[in-house]
Amino acid sequence: MSTKILFVCLGNICRSPLAAGIMTYMFEKYGLEGTAHSAGTSDWNTGSQADRRSIKVALDKGIDIRVHRARQLRNEDFEQYDAIIVMDGANERAVRSVAPPAVHNKIKRVVLHGEVPDPYYGTEAAFREVFETLWTNCDRLARELAGELKQP
Repeated sequence: MSTKILFVCLGNICRSPLAAGIMTYMFEKYGLEGTAHSAGTSDWNTGSQADRRSIKVALDKGIDIRVHRARQLRNEDFEQYDAIIVMDGANERAVRSVAPPAVHNKIKRVVLHGEVPDPYYGTEAAFREVFETLWTNCDRLARELAGELKQP
């Protein structure tokens, strides 16, 4: 069975494109069938590339997200994806506010008991920290999907 995951942040140019790129790598690493995409809760950056700092930190680790173009979360995403994984509480609330109640169980945070901070106004070091947080959590998710870990 192929798993479809949608990662969601605010503008879809920093965190969620990184997460989708990392998760795509993890699907390959663990031999899993799946796809990972991303979207934003806002439409501010629709059509834009990922932030240059996200692109750089991803490329430094061998993950190419240069083809990414930002888009806003759409109604059909709730049916199309098996999981909608958000970066923080504000985006979780925004997604839940527009999601049909029947799919609320699909909405989860990438960090089980925390948040991935938005690095947009930060330095490249902040983007590297976000990358490492996403790497750790996407690896955990992939191992859960592969049956190596019990899901919480």
